[in-house]
Amino acid sequence: MSKKIYEIIDLDDYKNENKDLFNGYDATIEKLDGNDGRDCIITFKRTDTVQGSMRFIYINGVLSVNGDYGYAVYNWYNKNNHISAYGRFNSFGYILSKIVASGNYKKFSEELFFKEFDDWKQHLVDDGYITLKEKDLIEKPHSICNENDVVNYFDNFDTELIDDIYEFGVYEFGAYVSERPYIWWYGLQTALKILEEKGEL
Repeated sequence: MSKKIYEIIDLDDYKNENKDLFNGYDATIEKLDGNDGRDCIITFKRTDTVQGSMRFIYINGVLSVNGDYGYAVYNWYNKNNHISAYGRFNSFGYILSKIVASGNYKKFSEELFFKEFDDWKQHLVDDGYITLKEKDLIEKPHSICNENDVVNYFDNFDTELIDDIYEFGVYEFGAYVSERPYIWWYGLQTALKILEEKGEL
């Protein structure tokens, strides 16, 4: 992948960066009796090894993902959905909003923090909060290692900037979504496409 994961814009961008990720994979589906035939288990794995396998378990509108890339549970609170509908979901923010449980899918990058920090200082100048001279007086922290350090750093700022700190979301500087949710969703959509082509959905 030529981009860093936090440079990925959306799911389509991730797919374009990883077009060959699921080459050699196949999908099978086990349709369950419940929920008028909507419930199912999809197994998605390579044909030559079990490494990198995933299972998508869909019951009563709740999608569970598990396998070598971790686990997650998504809930759309609508048992009348059919799993095939998720093949058309590309709004990644919306998809993430439906996660109700998962392993840790958020990461932190010091490099990303400093980029967003510089962008924020320029925003303060552009919006008239501070002058260019004052911008140069806002010191960068010597080191930021995690989200707690970010919070502690900005909590020491002058109160007149507090509103902008919250509005601009600076407490989230450096935080980004890891690769796992992209893999889960790209994998599901690839599996659904394979099953559609085989006429098994």
